[in-house]
Amino acid sequence: MTKPLVVLSSARSGTNYFLSVFQKMAPDGVVLREVFRKGGDNLPELAELTGLPRSRLVTLGQDDPVALWQMLRKAAGSRPLAVKIFYYHARPGSPIWDRLIDEARIIHLVRRRILDTLVSRKLAEDSGTWFQPSHVDGPPARPEVRLDPTEVATFISERQAYVQRFRERFRNADLHEVSYEDIAADPKLCAERIAQVTGLPMPAFPMQLPIRKQNTWAIPDIVSNYNEIADFDKSHL
Repeated sequence: MTKPLVVLSSARSGTNYFLSVFQKMAPDGVVLREVFRKGGDNLPELAELTGLPRSRLVTLGQDDPVALWQMLRKAAGSRPLAVKIFYYHARPGSPIWDRLIDEARIIHLVRRRILDTLVSRKLAEDSGTWFQPSHVDGPPARPEVRLDPTEVATFISERQAYVQRFRERFRNADLHEVSYEDIAADPKLCAERIAQVTGLPMPAFPMQLPIRKQNTWAIPDIVSNYNEIADFDKSHL
C-alpha cells in the first residue's frame, strides 16, 4: 500500500467499523478519524503525531486542511495512513478535495438504504451513544423512534445529492465505491474488500473489533409510526 487511504462518506455509514477492520490489517498503521472536521477528533493522537498543541489542531482541519494533510503524510512516513472525511467536513471549494483526488486512494463508503442512516443517527442522538463498544455484555434493549415523513424525504434527497456530487467530483480519482450493506454482515467480507483495494494481507480470524453494531433491530420494529414512512424503507442508491 503506497497511497494514503481516505474513507469518504457521511455519518452513520459504517466508517468506524471499516477503519477498525483496516487497523487490524495494518497494525503498524496510522489510523485516524474525522481529522478535517472543525475541532476534529483524535486530538491526543494528532498532538502526539504532529507535535502541535491541541489548541492549534482544533481549527487546523478547517482553516488549512491541506497543511494538516501534509503534516499527517509526513508524520506517518512509510506506515499506512488512513483517515476519513465526510462530504460536509470541508467547503465545496476547499483545496483539500483536489489534493485528495491527486494523492489518496479513496474508499467511497455508501449506505444504499439511506433510511437506515437516518434511523441510526436518531438512535444515537436519543441515547447520546455514538458507538457500541464490543465489551458491553448483552444485547441492547429495543429502542423506539418516531420519524417525521417530511424530514425523512429531505434527508434522503440530501444524501442522494451528496453521493452523486462526489461520484462526479472524484470520477478521475483512485476511487473505489464500497456498499456498507455488502461488508457489514461479517468483518471477513470487509477485510476481503480492503485487501482487494489496498493489497494488504488478510488478518487472522476470528477478528476481535473494538466496536460492534449499535442497532440490530429491523426498522419496522423500532419506528413507532412506521406506516407513515414505509414507502421510504428501500434502497436509494
